[in-house]
Amino acid sequence: MKKIIGFVLSLAIFSILSVPAFAQGFDISTQPTSGDGDIQLAASWGHIKLKSDPEFAYATMSTFAGKAYYLSAEVTGFDELGSIPSSTNYAFNASSTTTGKIFKRSGSVTWTGYGTIQDTKTSGTQYATISKSY
Repeated sequence: MKKIIGFVLSLAIFSILSVPAFAQGFDISTQPTSGDGDIQLAASWGHIKLKSDPEFAYATMSTFAGKAYYLSAEVTGFDELGSIPSSTNYAFNASSTTTGKIFKRSGSVTWTGYGTIQDTKTSGTQYATISKSY
């Protein structure tokens, strides 16, 4: 009986230690935080941040710590004239990447930031999308 309990405990400890810290998915219950035109959505590996005002926007995808195998950020917009050409940037073995600025053309606007992060240990991938309207 002691051998069985020891074996079960060993398996439990091994399974806990073998799960990488980055193996969790996005916490989709996390509410975006904002202030002064910034809005961000946190995930277990990092966050997408949309910096915007009524005239322009750009997005940054960042890790919480260390470097990711792959990061990408994209910012898009939609105004009264339709889709605004997007800006995309990506990086390998980096802790963050930032898009270029895009500008509205007319009237009200909705900005959307998309982020992708791929873990170096598991090659797992997480995605995030966040929007703000003016």
